[in-house]
Amino acid sequence: MSVSNSDASLPFAASTATSLSNLPRIRTRMEFSFALLSAGGGLVLATGQGAEGSAVIAVSMAVIGFVFVDWLRVFRLPPPGAYLAMGASAAYCVRDFWQIQEGGAPQMSSVALLLVLVQAVLMLQHKSRRIVEQLAVFCLLQLVVAAIFSDAIHFGLLVIPIAIVGGLALSLLALVTNMDSIEVTVQPKELPEAATAWQRFLRYLAGNAEEPRPPHPVVGSASAESVISLYQSAGAW
Repeated sequence: MSVSNSDASLPFAASTATSLSNLPRIRTRMEFSFALLSAGGGLVLATGQGAEGSAVIAVSMAVIGFVFVDWLRVFRLPPPGAYLAMGASAAYCVRDFWQIQEGGAPQMSSVALLLVLVQAVLMLQHKSRRIVEQLAVFCLLQLVVAAIFSDAIHFGLLVIPIAIVGGLALSLLALVTNMDSIEVTVQPKELPEAATAWQRFLRYLAGNAEEPRPPHPVVGSASAESVISLYQSAGAW
């Protein structure tokens, strides 16, 4: 979405651009929300017997992933490494699944471990839209597995904050996705025409060639108000 304003609306356009500059801070909030969601899924698994180790892994990797990958940006797992790690996790858990003689809860513990290991790999990757959506799906699957382990009252009590955090995370994801597609441009002041070929050459080198601006491929907006309202619509989020 491209928004162009006249010179008379420069102050408002500047405030709009300033508001949109808060996008990195909003993105960090979104990543923190999904880290909480991942840790919550692990805590729910801890309500059942035999899944305490999976819960520790989920919470630990949620903290490590947010602090070192999303916040400090020290490292991140590349996609080829993530695929290899997921494949190794699946092979390990499937082997244990078939080696368990008795069915029921022991086999479901192996399934819970597989969900946690895959979620841990996702937490070590760059949080693109596809990655955070997969985190939400795996948290939902962990709730389903945890429901098999335990039907105690504290399981239902944990589902309530997880639902609230999930709603917050998905709302921030929608906001970040929409703001990523917005480009706010202020109508530049027209430069005087270059009188000589040398001036035109220097302007070309500076990137100010006198060529018409190509149209943006996304639908344009009539005013900057429609852009700033998107940011303000997040409200308390």
